[in-house]
Amino acid sequence: MIKLTVKNVKTMRGHDGMPGAAWECDIYIDGVKAGWALDDSWGGLVRIEFNSPSFEKQFNDYVKTLPSTEMYGQTIEPNGDMVIADLVDEFENEKRLRKMVKKGTYFRCKGDKEGVYRTVKVGRKIAPFTPQIKAWIVRTYPNLEEILNEKFQ
Repeated sequence: MIKLTVKNVKTMRGHDGMPGAAWECDIYIDGVKAGWALDDSWGGLVRIEFNSPSFEKQFNDYVKTLPSTEMYGQTIEPNGDMVIADLVDEFENEKRLRKMVKKGTYFRCKGDKEGVYRTVKVGRKIAPFTPQIKAWIVRTYPNLEEILNEKFQ
């Protein structure tokens, strides 16, 4: 199984002026630059270009191993566009989360919705992550599931 990643993600205004609607990125397979992808936001397929036919074959073989998804009562088979777009979404989300944890403490407890985080406030400000804040969270929330700040240290 290959390790597929995207790097150098650049978002830009789409054709309708929406910021972040269009993007481009480099595609890496097992740490080697394998090509690039572009979504120009005009609809249609993501443009994917590989540096060699062997990279394209590796990528296509990998996509075939991915499970299908149920959506709106239909089975959706994964394709290259979906895979790259999902990786770009993950990249952008991680970038956003890294920015958040620089300014405050974020955590989740068992039963909280995925992607929804609690904060710790001191006065009116979100408290920065410190060993004392961590100790307080662990003591106060026995059903703690994750402290987001620890994920990005």
